[in-house]
Amino acid sequence: MTNNPAAEVDKDAAKARLQAAVAAHRAGRLAEAEAAYRAILQEDPRNVDAQHLLGVTLYQSGRPAEAIDVVRRVLAMKPKAAPIHNTMGLAYQATGDVATAEWSFRQALVFNPDYAEALVNLGNLLREKGGKPEALDCYRKAAAANPSYAEAHGYLGLMLAEAGDRATALIHLKRAVELKPDHPELLANLGAVLAEAGDPEAERWLNRAIEANPRHGRAMAALGRLMIDTHRPTEGFNLLAKAVAADAGNGRVCLLYADALESENRAAEAKAQYAEAAAREPGLVRAWLGRARCCAMLGEKEAASANLRHALELDPDSSEVLSAMGRADFSLLTPDDLRRLEQAADEPGTTPARRQRIYGALANILDAKGDPDRAFAHMRVFNALHSAEMSEQGLFYDEAADRAGVDRQIAVFDRGYFSKAGGGDPTSLPIFVVGMPRSGTTLIEQILASHSQIHGAGELKFMGELSVALAREHAGLGAVANAAYPECMPDLAPAAVGDHARRYLEKLRALAPAAARIVDKMPGNTHHLGLIATIFPNAKIIHCRRDPRDTCLSCYAQNFGSDIVWSTDLTALGRHYRQYHRLMEYWRGVLPAPMLEVDYETTVADLEGTARRLLDFCGLGWEDGALRFWEAARPVRTASLHQVRKPIYTTSAGKWRRYEAHLGPLLAALENGDSI
Repeated sequence: MTNNPAAEVDKDAAKARLQAAVAAHRAGRLAEAEAAYRAILQEDPRNVDAQHLLGVTLYQSGRPAEAIDVVRRVLAMKPKAAPIHNTMGLAYQATGDVATAEWSFRQALVFNPDYAEALVNLGNLLREKGGKPEALDCYRKAAAANPSYAEAHGYLGLMLAEAGDRATALIHLKRAVELKPDHPELLANLGAVLAEAGDPEAERWLNRAIEANPRHGRAMAALGRLMIDTHRPTEGFNLLAKAVAADAGNGRVCLLYADALESENRAAEAKAQYAEAAAREPGLVRAWLGRARCCAMLGEKEAASANLRHALELDPDSSEVLSAMGRADFSLLTPDDLRRLEQAADEPGTTPARRQRIYGALANILDAKGDPDRAFAHMRVFNALHSAEMSEQGLFYDEAADRAGVDRQIAVFDRGYFSKAGGGDPTSLPIFVVGMPRSGTTLIEQILASHSQIHGAGELKFMGELSVALAREHAGLGAVANAAYPECMPDLAPAAVGDHARRYLEKLRALAPAAARIVDKMPGNTHHLGLIATIFPNAKIIHCRRDPRDTCLSCYAQNFGSDIVWSTDLTALGRHYRQYHRLMEYWRGVLPAPMLEVDYETTVADLEGTARRLLDFCGLGWEDGALRFWEAARPVRTASLHQVRKPIYTTSAGKWRRYEAHLGPLLAALENGDSI
């Protein structure tokens, strides 16, 4: 019991004043809290809690330099207090002094290794610097140290998703939302990762994030992208534009908008959004990479190179940037760049997806340098990694299913079918360029698009989407997408055929209202030529052919993503090629309209002759621009974008011979199959 009741009263009053200040602080009334902390310090300058919390308030009020001055005085009194070092780190980070911020967070952990807030803050800083393996370790430790710390689970989930461990990521992201059900950032993180996984629950979580914060730009942008991916492009792009406007300081929102624009072949608009992202956050390497890609798509080679070099200056060890430079033009890489790229391939913490990109780039570089043996060794690793990734998703090449798919086309689209089909639109607007991937389809489209009356629209998904819609209309919305196509085609009434043709033309004309012809160069439309001939009996179909050995080698060297499962194995490549060849042989005999066959080798040997055949087939007069196709001002997104920005060259014809020693399984599959 004290002998000084007055002192007890003063201590209780001081404690009450501090509690009131803290209450104002927690309620977000920062100016009120600051005034209260300062009043306490006037009476008791050595009140460590008031001094520290004043520093926190100043940092949260956007005055980090003042916060540093205040917190420095606190550290002089309590140099081993982990929370105070943590606050100092946040303040220094806000001033841009990343090195001192990192030191401060690490000091906090020296004095308290299980301090979850400092672990998360250090993880965030390291993640921004590109130190993802150590950042992931920080988040793991934070979640273990404080299992109720929602943000630790949230950031850990994001990092795990980036590393490719989506299943574990979702466990932590869902735990974060359980801990803080109304936290917009955590809701947005969960929704975004679910959207990437194609989970229909994504939309619900993203909408909840927007309800919690109607101006949450990243949630709006993720939802907008989801709408585009689920065939609601108008709503999606509108929401993306709103997200960019709502979150004016967020460059990553611009990235999401730019990615969506780029995926729709709107390269000029995407380039502008990548530029906006870089303006908002100049250190965003992905913004400069995106600008480089769009410049390359638009034929702006020097600008593409400058953006790639700037991205490398921002992050000299970025395997993603180095890989992009190798794919674009290996001459951009210095010997040091190439050495760093080779070292990055097998560094601990490098994800399989990143290793794929690196090995693909190295194969491209070594091929260009004339070292086919080492190039093929890298191709083999790259394809093994890609194949393993697809296997984990349950994706693999099924030759029996491939053969059955061709059999179904042949069974439905016989001569009797075409003699009865009716209702198609007589338009000559669409030109369909088809063939195996890497057979010269991009080159042919670029030659055509050099004509003033032809618009090259790139690889459109319209025909594939139409086949899915037809199957579902025929068998009900619950049907498997390909279960009733093409078997549903003979049941289509002429009026329905006309309706589908009209809707397709509306989407096509929207791409280039003034064009007399529009090119759809989706190579896989080889499987939709029966459908095309039904709805557009006068459409021009151009089939691109190339030596099968060159075609398949080029496919093996290319990362097509998960849409093409046969490209990662030489035997599968050969067997798929034979199925493709069998189908094209069949179409050649039954399609009611003539199909122009164009050989890659003939095109590179006689450009003018091929160009004249193409334009004559399309019913258009000659223009000399066809002979300078690489100058055409249009975006090109395919794997051939760098090749078609150059004058014609013949070095890719017969290229397979340089790799013949490695192609035994492919050559055997091409020669010994029973498909033809």
